[in-house]
Amino acid sequence: MGAIKVSYGITWTNSDLVKINDSTYSLHLQEQVTSNGNGRIPQSAWRPTIDLTGLPGVANTNNLTADDGCAPVVWQVVRR
Repeated sequence: MGAIKVSYGITWTNSDLVKINDSTYSLHLQEQVTSNGNGRIPQSAWRPTIDLTGLPGVANTNNLTADDGCAPVVWQVVRR
């Protein structure tokens, strides 16, 4: 069985792999919660590395950097 590993300082747990078309897939990851002792810290501006091994019809990769990372995070909107 093949494996997909996504890392950026920590390794994420894969929660779902969805086929978009014949050559595009969307990999959904479980959110990692980080904290600085005073509350949660947003995870943004990261470009994780991806390892693919043993997947039928897919070339193995090692430390392939993602083209796109996490979008900016909005924590709170206050109307005045």
